[in-house]
Amino acid sequence: DKFFKRESSPVYIDMILQSHKRKDFFQIEFRVNSAHYNITIRTEGSDIHTVIDEAVYRMTRDMTRKKGKRGHQLHLSYF
Repeated sequence: DKFFKRESSPVYIDMILQSHKRKDFFQIEFRVNSAHYNITIRTEGSDIHTVIDEAVYRMTRDMTRKKGKRGHQLHLSYF
């Protein structure tokens, strides 16, 4: 919510989760699309919780970098 405070609507956030049919293997695609951001993160692994955590961490890190490049002040709660 705070992350998109200055962002005009609409902001689309999609998470696509795929599992392999024969073994424990998961792929996640996490997308954020808005007027200023178009970011896609893909992660994969054998533990679904670790894969989701990695995708969220990488998305937050990338968006924080882009916000910094746009000159927005970043609050410590973003990290």
